[in-house]
Amino acid sequence: MLAYISDNPDKNNSYQFKMLDVINCGQPKKFIDVLHQFFTNIPYNIQDKLEIEQAYQIILHTVFVYLGINVESECITNNGRMDILIK
Repeated sequence: MLAYISDNPDKNNSYQFKMLDVINCGQPKKFIDVLHQFFTNIPYNIQDKLEIEQAYQIILHTVFVYLGINVESECITNNGRMDILIK
C-alpha cells in the first residue's frame, strides 16, 4: 500500500495518514487507538438517531474503503457472520 506524505504537516497528522501509517507498519492495536480518537469526534447527539452498531459498522466500512483497503461487510461463514472482514 502506498501512503502519501504531504509537505503540509497538518495533512500528515490527519486521521487518514495516521490510519494508513499504523496499518502499513502492522500495528493493529495502534489502529484501534486512532479509530477511537476518530469516533470520539462524533457528537453524541447525532448518535441517538441510528442503531449504534449499524452506524459504527457503516462508518468503519466507509473508512476502510476511503483508505483503499479491500473490505467486506456481513460476511457469512460456517461459524456465523462477521460484521467486517478486512482483506
